[in-house]
Amino acid sequence: MKISIDLDIEASEIPLATELLNTLRSLTEHIRVRQHQENGHVPNGMSHSPEPDVPLQPDAGSMAPAAAPQATQAPAPQEGQDSTTLQRQQALSNYIRSAIENFGGVVKNLEQALASADPEVEKLFLAAFGEVVLDPKYLHGDEAVQIEHSTYIGLLREMNADIRRRISQALVQVLVKKLMERANQPRTALMLPAIVYAHLVLLDMANVRGTLKMVEKFLTNGHEAVGLTMLGKTAEMCIDKVLQHASPVHLTSLTAALDRLGPQFNYDVDYLNGFIRWKDPCFRVLSTRKQSHYSAISALAYDPNEKQLISASRDGVVLVWDEWANVIQKHMLGPTHYAIGLAVLPEQRDVIIVGQPLAKGSPACIAAIGLDEPHPLKGPWSRPRTTTASCIAILPGGRQFAVGETQSRPGEAGPSHVICVYDCASLQSADSLQPTVNLVSTNGAVMCLSGYSTNKQVLLAGTRGGDVSLWTLSSPAAPVKIFSMPQNAGVPLCLDYDGLNAILCGTSQNMLVHWDMQMMAQVKKPDPLPYSRTFQVDTYAVVKVQFWPNQQHGMHAAIITSHGCWIADLASNPKAKPRAAWAGQYPYLYVGGASQKVHVCQLVPE
Repeated sequence: MKISIDLDIEASEIPLATELLNTLRSLTEHIRVRQHQENGHVPNGMSHSPEPDVPLQPDAGSMAPAAAPQATQAPAPQEGQDSTTLQRQQALSNYIRSAIENFGGVVKNLEQALASADPEVEKLFLAAFGEVVLDPKYLHGDEAVQIEHSTYIGLLREMNADIRRRISQALVQVLVKKLMERANQPRTALMLPAIVYAHLVLLDMANVRGTLKMVEKFLTNGHEAVGLTMLGKTAEMCIDKVLQHASPVHLTSLTAALDRLGPQFNYDVDYLNGFIRWKDPCFRVLSTRKQSHYSAISALAYDPNEKQLISASRDGVVLVWDEWANVIQKHMLGPTHYAIGLAVLPEQRDVIIVGQPLAKGSPACIAAIGLDEPHPLKGPWSRPRTTTASCIAILPGGRQFAVGETQSRPGEAGPSHVICVYDCASLQSADSLQPTVNLVSTNGAVMCLSGYSTNKQVLLAGTRGGDVSLWTLSSPAAPVKIFSMPQNAGVPLCLDYDGLNAILCGTSQNMLVHWDMQMMAQVKKPDPLPYSRTFQVDTYAVVKVQFWPNQQHGMHAAIITSHGCWIADLASNPKAKPRAAWAGQYPYLYVGGASQKVHVCQLVPE
């Protein structure tokens, strides 16, 4: 198959068009130029080829480069670099940016160009790729900008292993050179090269042991900021790979180097020691699922009947995994939304998705995936008045679900914070998807929700104002019970009920609050209902709690903080701090985050 591209340009644009075509020709041997003669001659500066139309590449699914995002200003020529090379680099950088609209085509074209192992082509690619991924706008950009950056990194991930292996050493050298050039600049200048380097570790393009040796060298030869930034970003994004491939000798030596640093680096050292936990034998990652997300994991849900995991990321992708870690379904919520919450209806085999808009001011949405249906994705259906959807919970019985929503209504001075309760049978169309009950919060946005007991009409909610309350669907105007929270507890971020007597809440200020309903019934104290105890497992915000009834070991809770996975023994003396062990046999704990992976951990009670 042949693809013809006609360029209608002015005479003044001929030099630029010539340079662009020369750049494309340098990338692949399949470029030919055929020009229309005007009055018997060919415009100056462009060669005439008698060949007709020849495709950019053999694959018919890849067309010419799509319109790229706005290019950055061309870099200044380096020593020994002529203006033509610089223009070729800029043209290739712009082509790489077109991956936002034509990802598959750009990957295939770059693979084809790099397959020749031409050193000049590889050098040009490395310079252009570095220019794109190290653009300073990706350091402090909004969420859409961060997703754009992840897409460019994804180009490396999709290239075949031979090409990645061949260019890896040179790319590592480029990034280390950038880090050293910025060694005396503010720490923020080191962040982007360190982040891209951590991606190379994830992709096995940078050796773990070699990385740790290099970090240790930086820590001991006066480049502490470079070493700490590299180690911090690598640990944040791929701690499991580090612990899997690093020998005890490497970790011991690195720990000693950290301990020798001066007091000005105490914060960094405490962070790394607390986060990495080199010496803690309880921590163990069972396995790491195939990295198929190109952006941070934003939501997870598990179907216990079919043993399937559903994961969503901030680029709008939703994946369904089987129990052998194979992706069996892939869905796109859309280029404008990503899943902020997932919930499984096991009996109906449906997954409900709450979608958050990427652009400010756009409405949230609700969608569903029918796991056993030939056309699984239903929706998404826009919620026109809802600017933010924050959380979702299935109510007992599995016939209804609740969503925390912030709504903007005409004529109202400010936003309304509402718990919208929907009938699961309404997941058919935008018209049928209307809440059956609206519970109005007067204490800020709804941050977390949970069903309560076996009563289908009762639910728990935590709000940004700092309270946890009990609601009944029959009394939507106000909660029927308020649970007291400790001072300085922060915002409730997660809730769970054990189905019998206990409620557990995790907060933004690294606190867990435990209410024992049986004890409170005996004491018969008035509202607000007092908490039984509080405790902490580390110094980070608690983002997920879930009760784990274990016949052998008693009542436990799985706890996920921003930087750790824990299991707490809640059956210990209520007046004492519950014992907590770092999550390191059955059951499994699924954890997702900025590393774009879903980690599978085992919880081992003490």
